[in-house]
Amino acid sequence: GTGAANKLDDYEEGTWTPVFAFGGASVGQTYGVAIGSYTKIGNLVTVSAYLVLTALGSSTGNATITGLPFTSGNVGSRRTAGSLGGLLAISFADVPNATLNENSVAIDLLETTNAGNTTSLTNGNFANNSGLKISFSYRVL
Repeated sequence: GTGAANKLDDYEEGTWTPVFAFGGASVGQTYGVAIGSYTKIGNLVTVSAYLVLTALGSSTGNATITGLPFTSGNVGSRRTAGSLGGLLAISFADVPNATLNENSVAIDLLETTNAGNTTSLTNGNFANNSGLKISFSYRVL
């Protein structure tokens, strides 16, 4: 290359293993499916994942998807939102959503009511056969 500003300086593709965590733990969980892939171009990472539990396990607390292939960057107090789909046996109030905080490798799973109140999903929102698909793009530094 010529060293121009638009030069592709970093490209990587790979897989990662997504895991549900509740309160930061994943004790006794088993999966029918837990697959993830990613593409990293420069400082932008796009991940996708498909998870289906066969046993919820005994961990309790706020629900996350852990194991992201890269730690999210500190980009000035901004959070990144992702796309959820294919929800299976997960209860929620009105609208499910997901966010990724700065300096993290875990996606927070949330719910937002029609009144605009957002709270974390917890192990109580999941069952032994819960599953979802997710797609997320975020910056790394």
